[in-house]
Amino acid sequence: MDELREKAKRGLKCCIESIETLTCPDGCPYEDACWGEEDAALHLQPMRDALAVMEEQEAVTAEHMDTGRTHWYMCGNCHASIDPSDKYCRKCGRAVKWG
Repeated sequence: MDELREKAKRGLKCCIESIETLTCPDGCPYEDACWGEEDAALHLQPMRDALAVMEEQEAVTAEHMDTGRTHWYMCGNCHASIDPSDKYCRKCGRAVKWG
């Protein structure tokens, strides 16, 4: 995800520059996707990738499991066991929101 984050970040910077100059800057990681085809949707792929990165960073809700005899909490993303004091999942690293 770090690689996609950096690509989207660089791409959005290039999009801003291209809007100002009406040309795609050299080294834009999305040049072929935005400018390479006649029906390409200008700036659409960098925006999709940026959205995917942001969604990946959103906190997930802790899931409460209860068998009637015992109970525990799980990460809403990867379903690893978590403690009520955890702010982040120890397995996948996602932020956890409680309640």
